[in-house]
Amino acid sequence: MKVKFQSTCKVNGQEFDDCTPVNPGKCFGNAWLISAGKGNWPSYFIVEANSEINAIEEFAASKFGHLVLVDETYIEEAKLEGYIGEYVLTPSGYIDLGYNFSIVKCDSFIYNFIPETFSNSI
Repeated sequence: MKVKFQSTCKVNGQEFDDCTPVNPGKCFGNAWLISAGKGNWPSYFIVEANSEINAIEEFAASKFGHLVLVDETYIEEAKLEGYIGEYVLTPSGYIDLGYNFSIVKCDSFIYNFIPETFSNSI
């Protein structure tokens, strides 16, 4: 049986389902909802961290970091044209938090294992 690992969180009474866990178990009890993506409809991610900046760094260092990490060629161009201040330098590199990115502390969160296929044949 195939299963899907996802998370659900509540923020200000609103429930967000089908969130992708980034680092489950990393910092039990503290989680952040990150909305990120390139397009009209962002994806939701749950990142466990003690602070907002740690959550951003955990996200940037994860396999989903490509959604916020800025390519080095753009960094050189930004330095030349003077808009490097729009990017934030983290240990993972420069990240762009200006486009289709938001982060908010979760009031509560849970992890779910959801069966993708189920067969009752014997």
